[in-house]
Amino acid sequence: QLGPDGDYDVKDVVAGDTVSEVLAFVDLKRAIGEALDDFTLERFVHALHAKTAVLLQQPDVVEVRFVPYIKDGKVALRANFRRHDGPADNN
Repeated sequence: QLGPDGDYDVKDVVAGDTVSEVLAFVDLKRAIGEALDDFTLERFVHALHAKTAVLLQQPDVVEVRFVPYIKDGKVALRANFRRHDGPADNN
């Protein structure tokens, strides 16, 4: 849900599907011993919103989910998206 200034309201986003993405990301960082000192919920949600907005600009993309994975020894996010009338793709 967009807030009055055009940004996501973090409380609304975290109350929705993003909760599982946040938890999976943080859990994987902890599992590999990666520091969480510079992690903020606001930046994480803002980054997900920005990446989602870019992917949703493609006319055939209708849903975006993020899955954490390990890349070069650090936790990263992979966007999985569903195209209109099609299966999910990994990007």
